[in-house]
Amino acid sequence: MKYYLENTCIEWLRKYVSYGKDVLERREPHSLRYFYTGVSDPSPGVPQFMSVGYVDGHLLDHYDSETQRDEPGADWFAANTDQQYWDRETETLRGAEQIFRVGLNTLRERYNQSRGSHTVQVMFGCDLLEDGSTRGFRQDAYEGRDFIAFDKDTLTFTAADAGAQITKRKWEQEGTVAEGWKQYLENTCIEWLRKYVSYGKDVLERREPHSLRYFYTAVSDPNPGVPQFVAMGSVDGEVFVYYDSETRRKEPRVDWIAANTDQQYWDRETEISQGNEKFFRVNLDTLQERYNQSSGSQTVQHMFGCDLLEDGSIRGFNQYGYEGRDFIALDKDALTFTAADAAALITKRKWEQEGTVAEQMKYYLENTCIEWLRKYVSYGKDVLERREPHSLRYFYAGLSDPSPGVPQFVAVGYVDGEVFVRYDSETRRTNPRVDWIAANTDQQYWDRETDISQSNEKFFRVNLDTLQERYNQSSGSHTVQHMFGCDLLEDGSIRGFDQYGYEGRDFIALDKDALTFTAADAAALITKRKWEQEGTVAEQMKYYLENTCIEWLRKYMSYGKDVLERRERPEVRVSGMETDKILTLSCRAHGFYPRPISISWLKDGVVQEQETQRGSIVPNSDGTYHAWATIDVMPGDWDKYQCRVEHASLPQPGLFSWEPQSNLIPIVVRVAVAVMAVIAALAGFAVWKSKKGKKEKGYNVAPGSDGGSNSSNAGSNPSV
Repeated sequence: MKYYLENTCIEWLRKYVSYGKDVLERREPHSLRYFYTGVSDPSPGVPQFMSVGYVDGHLLDHYDSETQRDEPGADWFAANTDQQYWDRETETLRGAEQIFRVGLNTLRERYNQSRGSHTVQVMFGCDLLEDGSTRGFRQDAYEGRDFIAFDKDTLTFTAADAGAQITKRKWEQEGTVAEGWKQYLENTCIEWLRKYVSYGKDVLERREPHSLRYFYTAVSDPNPGVPQFVAMGSVDGEVFVYYDSETRRKEPRVDWIAANTDQQYWDRETEISQGNEKFFRVNLDTLQERYNQSSGSQTVQHMFGCDLLEDGSIRGFNQYGYEGRDFIALDKDALTFTAADAAALITKRKWEQEGTVAEQMKYYLENTCIEWLRKYVSYGKDVLERREPHSLRYFYAGLSDPSPGVPQFVAVGYVDGEVFVRYDSETRRTNPRVDWIAANTDQQYWDRETDISQSNEKFFRVNLDTLQERYNQSSGSHTVQHMFGCDLLEDGSIRGFDQYGYEGRDFIALDKDALTFTAADAAALITKRKWEQEGTVAEQMKYYLENTCIEWLRKYMSYGKDVLERRERPEVRVSGMETDKILTLSCRAHGFYPRPISISWLKDGVVQEQETQRGSIVPNSDGTYHAWATIDVMPGDWDKYQCRVEHASLPQPGLFSWEPQSNLIPIVVRVAVAVMAVIAALAGFAVWKSKKGKKEKGYNVAPGSDGGSNSSNAGSNPSV
C-alpha cells in the first residue's frame, strides 16, 4: 500500500494531468487596466487630470488633480496596502500629471490649436489568460480619436495621423521607450496583477452559484389525469428534465439540454427513472403497511441535490417526505440519518445497519452530482449565467418660476427604479431615501454629493435663463430637465444615455457611440455646435457613462444587494364584471418585486395585445409594486381567456383564469408548476441507493440517480 501511494499513484496522477492539462490547469482569467485623462481647459468641477485603475472591472484606485492623492477604490485593496504604498503611488501620479500637461501643450501646438478645451487619453494594461499566458497593450488617444498604439511583439508604434508620426519617430529613435513598455507589460504589470488578485481573491474570484435538484413524487391512488409517479430535475431553479408514469420516457424541458445530449443519454435516463418508479411503488406499499393505512391516497416524496457556491465550496442534501411531512433525512457529515417518527426509525436502523447507504449518498452528492451540475452549467451557460439586469438613473428638473412649495431645482437618483437619494433647492442637502445607502456611506460622502448637487443647481439656473432668452420667453414658468444613467445588462454588457428636455419636450441627446449630439430644434442646434466645438463634452459624458456610472452602480448593488436582488412573487387575482352585455376581465398582480412585470391577456393561447388595457406599475408602501391589465370580451367567451403573468420571481409564466362562481380564485394551469408546488410544500425528504436484490421487505432505496470615482453623480453639467 505504501509503495502504491508513493510511487504508482503519483506516476498515474502525473500521467492523467498530462492527458487533461488543457482543462485541469485552466486558471481564472484576470485583467489590470489603467486610464489616464488630461484636459487642457476643463469645465468647472472637472479635474485637469485623472487616473483610474481597475482589476477585473472592479475599481482599484483613483487620482485626480483636485485631490492630488491616489486613493483606494475597494475595501479589500485598502486593507492590504499601507501608507507607504499610497505615498509612492501619489508621487508617481503627480509626475504623470505633469507629463500630461506638457504633452497636451505639445499636441495643441502640433495641431495648431490656440484655444478651446482639448483632451489626451492613455489606456494600458495586462491580462492573465485562462491557459496561463499573458497579454499586454498600451494606446494613446487625442480628442477621443486614436493617436498612437504600441505593438509589443515588434517593439514598434502605430501612428494614426501625421501628428502622431512625429511621436512615433521620436520614441523609436530613443530606443528605450518600446523596451521599457514591453518590460512593464510582461513583468511589472503581471506581477502587480497577481498581487492585486491575491489581495481581493474573495471578491474577484467569486463564482456564479449554481444548483442541481431532483424531485420525485409517487401517489398510491392519484386523481384522474395525475400520474402515479413524477420525476423532475432542475438547474438553478429551471426544470430541465421530466419523467412521469404516463409517458414512461425521460424528456428534455429546455433547449440547452436537448442540444447537448444524444439518444443514448435519454435512453439511459429513462431506464433509471423507470427503475425509480418501481422502487417508489414498493416503498409506498411498505409505508402504507407501516402506518396501517388500508385505504385512501398516500404520497411519498424524495428531494435531493447539490450546490456550487460563490466561494467555490459545495453543498448537498438528500431527504424524504411522507404525506407532506418529514420522514427521513441524511446527515452527510455524520454519515447518519435523522428520523421524524417511529416509522421512520425503522428505515433509519435498516439503512445504518446496511452500512453503505449513507456513504453512497455522500459520494453521489459530493462527486457525481457536482460533476453533472458542472456539465449541465457548461451546456446551458449562456442561459444559466445570465446576470440580473440593474440600472442607475438620475433625474434633474429646474423651474424658472415654481408654484409655492415646489422647489426650483430637484435631483433624484434611482437604483433599479427605487429612489435612493434626493436633493432639492429647499433643503439644499442630498439625503438618503433608503436604509441600505445610509448604512454604507459616511458623512464625507453626503457632503460631497451635496456640493455636486448645489453646483448643478447653479448650472441649471444659468441654463434656464439662457434657454428663456433663446426661445424669447420673458414671462411664465419654464422647465429644463436632465436625465442620464447606465445599465448592467443580463449578458454582462453595459449601456448608457444622457439627454436633456425643455418644457417637457426633447432638447438634446448624446449619441455615445458617435460622440455627437442630436438636437431637437434650431435652439438646440446652438448647444450642439457649442458642445461639439468644445471637443470634450461628449468624451466626458461617454467616460462617465461607461466607467464612473457603472462603477458606482456596482457599488450601490453591493450595498443594497439583499433588498435589490430579492424576489417577491406577485399575488394574482382575476375578476370579471358584466355591463351592457360586455364582460370586463381584470387581472391584478400585487406585492411583487422587482418592478418589471409583464401582464397579458390570451384568447385560446394567443396574446391579445391590441385589446388589452394596462395600468402603470405602481409602488406599494412596503417597497413592492402592483399592476393590472383588463380586456373586454363577450360574456359567452369568458372561458377562452387567460391572464399570463411573467415576473423574475416565477420560474415559468403563470396562467390565470376567471371562475364566475368564485370570481377571485386564480387557477395556475401549468402541470409542471403544479407538481413543483406540491413538492415545495413539503417540509423535508431523504436517500440514495442501497444494495440491490434484497429479498426482505422494507423501505428500499432507489437503484440509480439522475444525471448520471468619488461620486456616482455626473458632476457639473455643461452650459447650454
